[in-house]
Amino acid sequence: MTVTLTLHATPLEASTIRAAAAVGGFSAERLIEHAAVDMGGMMRLQDWQSATEALSDTLTVEMGDAEYSTAMAIARRLSVPEGRYLVLAALRYVCHQQRSYPPGSAWRAIQVPAC
Repeated sequence: MTVTLTLHATPLEASTIRAAAAVGGFSAERLIEHAAVDMGGMMRLQDWQSATEALSDTLTVEMGDAEYSTAMAIARRLSVPEGRYLVLAALRYVCHQQRSYPPGSAWRAIQVPAC
């Protein structure tokens, strides 16, 4: 079973996630699903406390039921609004990926807010 969500993000956050998905060769929704489960232990309080601009862009995501449940448990444990957790986990994932690639790579060229 899948869960369909509409996530609100800043235009820069949304474009960053879309660019990273393109570089990684998968969909933005797959990047978000993967990051939401794997990045929970790497989130920091300052990653989600303040948004500096309006959340005027949207990303539609379908997640597996198990992945959704895991991600929402992490969001609750961190006391992060659920939709923001999914977006910010994806951004943290992109930051993490950038550290794994050499300078000049396509991953390093992606502009990530608050990385």
